[in-house]
Amino acid sequence: EDNSTEVKCVGECPYCTPHEDDDSMPSCGKGENSWACASSNKGGRIQCPKVAPVMCAYKKCDGDMDYCCEKDCGALGSEPFGGPRLCDGAPPTPPPTPVPTNNSTEDNST
Repeated sequence: EDNSTEVKCVGECPYCTPHEDDDSMPSCGKGENSWACASSNKGGRIQCPKVAPVMCAYKKCDGDMDYCCEKDCGALGSEPFGGPRLCDGAPPTPPPTPVPTNNSTEDNST
């Protein structure tokens, strides 16, 4: 029985799985593969390579501008990587509480 408390990225986010390119660099938001996605204005890392398949929660790479890609990001909240970056839309997130809209009239009077 596997009772480890390892947290994994689940959901539809692209960074939950490594990209399929035969490339050892992360893929950036603007379509290139590079370790310097953020610092060279390529859109930030969206997927990690298979050699370092897990995207970590803390932005400690590329000059502290981007998420790290590692084989193991450690435990959630641990240094230096903060554990795996989780998919924001993943449960168990409670549904947002509806905000009362009693200030909608003030928004129009600018």
